[in-house]
Amino acid sequence: MADELAPPTTASAGARPVRGQPTPARLRHAAAAALTAVSLLLAACGGAAAPSTSGAGTSSSAPAASTSAASAGQKVKITFVNAMASGANAKALAALIRAFEAKYPNITVNNIAETSYTTEDTKIEAMLAAHQFPDLAQMYNTDGDNFIKANALVPVQQFLNGSNGLTSADLADFYPQMLNTGRWPDGTLWLMPFNKSTEVFYYNINMFKAAGISRPPTTWAELAADAKILTKGKVIAWQDAFDMSTWEAFVKQEGESYLNSAETQPTFLQSGTQVLSFWTSLTKSGEAKLANANYAYETDFGNQTSAMTMASIASYPYMVKAAGGKFQVGVAPMPADKTRAVQLYGTDLGIFKTTPAEEAAAWDFIKFATSAAQNEAWVKSTGYLPIRRSVTAALTSEGYFNTPAGKAQTVALNEIPYSFPDDFAGWWDQAAWLNGSPVPAQIQAALIGQESPQTAMQNAFNRAKQIAQGGE
Repeated sequence: MADELAPPTTASAGARPVRGQPTPARLRHAAAAALTAVSLLLAACGGAAAPSTSGAGTSSSAPAASTSAASAGQKVKITFVNAMASGANAKALAALIRAFEAKYPNITVNNIAETSYTTEDTKIEAMLAAHQFPDLAQMYNTDGDNFIKANALVPVQQFLNGSNGLTSADLADFYPQMLNTGRWPDGTLWLMPFNKSTEVFYYNINMFKAAGISRPPTTWAELAADAKILTKGKVIAWQDAFDMSTWEAFVKQEGESYLNSAETQPTFLQSGTQVLSFWTSLTKSGEAKLANANYAYETDFGNQTSAMTMASIASYPYMVKAAGGKFQVGVAPMPADKTRAVQLYGTDLGIFKTTPAEEAAAWDFIKFATSAAQNEAWVKSTGYLPIRRSVTAALTSEGYFNTPAGKAQTVALNEIPYSFPDDFAGWWDQAAWLNGSPVPAQIQAALIGQESPQTAMQNAFNRAKQIAQGGE
């Protein structure tokens, strides 16, 4: 049974870069467009990376220096493009950069913070078009894959193996599920984890108790049964964005995947239809509702016209704020069907090809930012999950997980063993994550009664297969 959580006394809600329209749980962007821009740029430069933002030296085509930029003793300026422009996240990042520059006085960080991953992506594309590579950026692995194919990134693997790398014990401290989001199928580690979260189940404890429901649902069947009990009057029990992250997790819960192992073809026709049939059975009966515009599911939850929804654990402060002290916000694991599965949200840090000195300095920053001490401070300030086991242990000993926000994070941490990373295939962004993509469009069509779940999934599958084969 999930903990009953009272609203925290200090819920510091920051910017929500992990969420956005049209996919509230995580904001994916036009990585294909970024690849085109980089590819054209690199082709114009003869296949080598463009000059860096400092304009100093030449771009590195050989392995970057394995030593620390600090030990080299030279002044270095690195540009870090990210999506942490406001709120608690911006404050936490500013503190992180100040601490880094205090430890490495010869390295200056040019912090280019954008309001979302979409605007961050646009900024990077503009920099690339101007032959001004950033040194470091937050990115999803689909973006990373596109940059890798364009010969624009340096794998962090070569720094791990260098004299300024990480020990095997230090590397083993990272949660493997989080570390593996930056590990490509050939085993090369290209990116390092930074801001991570999982999707959880939010529910109104007071409404559940009043309805005689003693605990949150753990299965799809219980979810449906609870929705039937809780729907009455103005209340539609389950109001949700029903976004791609949730759909992908539900497909995985059917014991299958939505893509083949090589991520070259869609495989979701049968399992995707089963998921959509379950969802639409509840929308047709009036016990569930699509509420995906401007965080409507959040507003409805706060207004108590819904009793449950699913969103990132990073949404916890917003759910508490929406509740406004009127009721207790419960946090529980995602309900499951044949098996448990939840998507691991958030981005990694990647190093662009610039100069050896800047690449080494960028690695110094990543190594510092992902250290146990800095990750602990980041978790406390932002509400993201620990990326290291030792950080979880330290927070436990400090009593952090006894706080309301800490208890909520415990639910998400317990989901890590059942989590799966973002996909790597750039074509899947076009099929499922960009504005107007066919898969979410067909899911929405079924949820609002324009298509049957069978027809919607067949249409989505056909279009996804066409995109996978290089069609528009």
